[in-house]
Amino acid sequence: MQGNMIERYARLPIDSPRQIILFVALFTLIISPFILQVQFETDVQAFLPQSNEVETYDEINEDFGRDSSVVQLYLTSVVGGNVLTIDNLNDILQLHNDCTKITGVQDVLSVADFFDSALIDSGLSLALLSQEEEPWQFVFDSISTQSGGNYTWNEVDFVTDVLVDKNLKMDPVLDFDNDGVRTAPIATSTIIMINLDPDLNTEQKKDVGQKIRVLADEHNSNSGSEIQADAFSVDLLAYDVDQSTQQTNVLMALGMLVVTTILLWLSFKDWSYVLFPILTLILSVFWTFSFAGILGIQLTALAVAVIPLVVGLGIDFAVHISRRYQEGLKGGNSVEESLLDAQLHTGQALTLAMFTTVIAFLSGISAGVGPVRDFSLLCAIGIFTCFFLTLFFYTSLRYLLDSNSEDNLTEVKSSEIVESSVSRAAEVVDQYPGAIISTVIILTLVAGFYGSNVDTSFGLEDFLSDDLEIMVTADSLQNDFRGARYSQSQILIQGPVATTNFLNGSYEIKYPDKGKDNERFN
Repeated sequence: MQGNMIERYARLPIDSPRQIILFVALFTLIISPFILQVQFETDVQAFLPQSNEVETYDEINEDFGRDSSVVQLYLTSVVGGNVLTIDNLNDILQLHNDCTKITGVQDVLSVADFFDSALIDSGLSLALLSQEEEPWQFVFDSISTQSGGNYTWNEVDFVTDVLVDKNLKMDPVLDFDNDGVRTAPIATSTIIMINLDPDLNTEQKKDVGQKIRVLADEHNSNSGSEIQADAFSVDLLAYDVDQSTQQTNVLMALGMLVVTTILLWLSFKDWSYVLFPILTLILSVFWTFSFAGILGIQLTALAVAVIPLVVGLGIDFAVHISRRYQEGLKGGNSVEESLLDAQLHTGQALTLAMFTTVIAFLSGISAGVGPVRDFSLLCAIGIFTCFFLTLFFYTSLRYLLDSNSEDNLTEVKSSEIVESSVSRAAEVVDQYPGAIISTVIILTLVAGFYGSNVDTSFGLEDFLSDDLEIMVTADSLQNDFRGARYSQSQILIQGPVATTNFLNGSYEIKYPDKGKDNERFN
């Protein structure tokens, strides 16, 4: 009974080839609108695993609000000069104020705004100081005065430590120079720190980041100042990852199409054995991403590997079916007999191979990381659709073409390159089996040693070229600023927190050398 069922399915491309081709065409049209719903939306939060720490993090966000995402404008001098001159600070202040006007921006921090706010307390401003001969004396007096003002040099130290590069020199403004004049502190770069509304979703954060990037680009083109502004944020990095992934997918698909076409031609030397498998692969990739739209899967940077996996594994189905079919034709069998034999024998082996491969990919849906689950599911869908289309669509095309020309069907051409390569490989295996086995064992041991040291860390920058502008900006921020290396940890404390014991314990953690300071509240 099982044999009859297999034979019945194997005969479908022979008995109903036109109906199968029509079904594939109609089904492709039906699911085609869903491919438009496929979007690349890489989100760092999506890669968080299912763990107690992540659950605690989600609980903190729900109870206390989400952290504000930060966009940084990296500011340098195009002439390599000092970015902290009064003229440059006025230009930075203008950028600061323009950033505050962008919808979605919560607050903005910059060293220019800090100095301007300190001067305003003394009835001055950076704009007014641009007309003064000794402007930094006014800045010094505004911050160091004992009679008023909201800022001190301790706050200057904190702000500059976060917003100005670590090679900052404050001596020119703190100490008189040889002429008894205070001059600008010296720094080669500074940043404007832009905090976004915590309630923005990932796509909105990317949009706001793009607006800030456009603002910086327009400033660089039109301001006429010596300040160069470059934008960076994790969400902008994710945006560039999405753009890079889409471009990579297109280039990779075209490259694989060319390479696959060349290899198929070298193997079969017949246009139909090239065109039909390529068409089948294109349909399988199209179906795969259409199903992604149907299932609502948001593609991430991992999706860049879907096309090569589907094409690389799926092309084997058409190659094996074609080879067995050609063997039947060379043996003097008819088109129907050769195709049925290929379906019954090679098709059964390919069915087993398909199931084992799909099961292997589906094992990834148990992963604790969402994008990994989606990637595994997409690969499984891609392999299955490629198998289905090969055994029914490709063979239907093959039967329609060859059955109409069976009387004039010439012997299929063989590839001398493929046959000679296989022959030489067989001779090497026959002559040196021991050497081959020893080499494999040695290479396996070496690979196992180095494989145990593979880095399994994740970072969005791993999906980008180091030559991209945003990566250059990211490296500069990491290397030039102490504040760029700052990180924070959150501790969720649950239970009776409104007690003296808790307050004393918290105080001791923060100030271990000062003892308890809450006894008076007993």
